[in-house]
Amino acid sequence: RNVVIYIFGTSAGGKSAAKKLGASVWGPVDEFFHDLDGTDAGIEGLLSKMRNLPVFLDEKQATDRDQKAMDRLVYKIANGKGKLRGSWHGESSSLGSSSGECWQTITCMSGEHALTNNGSAEGVQNRILEIYCEAVITDRKFASSLHSINQYAYGVAGEAFLNHILSISTEDLLTRYNSLLDDLTANNSDKREDSLSHLAVLAVSDSIRQNLFGDIEPAAAKESTINWIQQIAEKLPSAETTSESTRAYQYLKNWYQQKANYFTHLGHVLEKNDRYGWTKGNDLLINPNVIYEVLQEGRFNFDRIKFDWKREGRLKTHKNNKKTDYTVHVKEAEGRVVYLPDFLEIPYEDHEVGKAILIDNVVRYKKEEVGNTDE
Repeated sequence: RNVVIYIFGTSAGGKSAAKKLGASVWGPVDEFFHDLDGTDAGIEGLLSKMRNLPVFLDEKQATDRDQKAMDRLVYKIANGKGKLRGSWHGESSSLGSSSGECWQTITCMSGEHALTNNGSAEGVQNRILEIYCEAVITDRKFASSLHSINQYAYGVAGEAFLNHILSISTEDLLTRYNSLLDDLTANNSDKREDSLSHLAVLAVSDSIRQNLFGDIEPAAAKESTINWIQQIAEKLPSAETTSESTRAYQYLKNWYQQKANYFTHLGHVLEKNDRYGWTKGNDLLINPNVIYEVLQEGRFNFDRIKFDWKREGRLKTHKNNKKTDYTVHVKEAEGRVVYLPDFLEIPYEDHEVGKAILIDNVVRYKKEEVGNTDE
């Protein structure tokens, strides 16, 4: 799979300058370095032209793409294949199709803000290595000089690097990759497998670069690579926090905090006409139509999420003619509801006097002293 690297951080952090230096490795900067505000067809054409060489795209904030469009672009780049388009054959007067070119590349993108957000599909997050960096180049004078790197040299190191790669057997490259991936996995078992795989690709490249251009022995190059690649890995979010299931669940929790007044205790009638559901102890019983609409607003699909929530114990179900029904009938609720057990528990927040708990929809802090019965 193609690797998409996205580096974000504050302005004047040297991101663009560093990408121009990276582009100059392979050839004239203007051939490899482009703004992200190009059309999808234009970016696809660039990728097709470069084929197996890196591409550098700059300044996410300069594009007018919304989040859905950005997510689609990530899919397109990572999938490595152009869009299927219709084409007119003049000689035969028939309408055919053209699937466009294919590519296999590393695409480096940057911006001041994160590329993905809470509503981005898990597939998008698996296809991108998103790294926050306060400053890529701290020396501003040096960073400024890199914007005119074309005046000095370009394309020399890239050719030498490729020739060296071609002299290494596929088996040797795979051995290096698997060794580095094993080290990353052992030290970062809570991270997404795709992210570690992307990091291992970069690690192989960097260890070869050190050996080729720095005349550093392979063992020392590997150790140096692992040191800095591990610093990146430690800052990546865990697989649990980035899973679509967890993000959707947290999104619903945040929504509930704003709408708690529209829920009533089971067995009580809410005076408001726009009733969303009920609470039963720490359980939340929500109107099925409401949960569909709420999650859709957050760009989550309940029809897909419900399978994960069932497997994770976040959703009660029952069997209906050997089929699983993801709503349950509750007599006091006068119909079927989506039943989320222990939804109202707050086990995460600390306080100077103890742990936060929820009592009658009000956050209380339980004191830790043994024998103290105060809330």
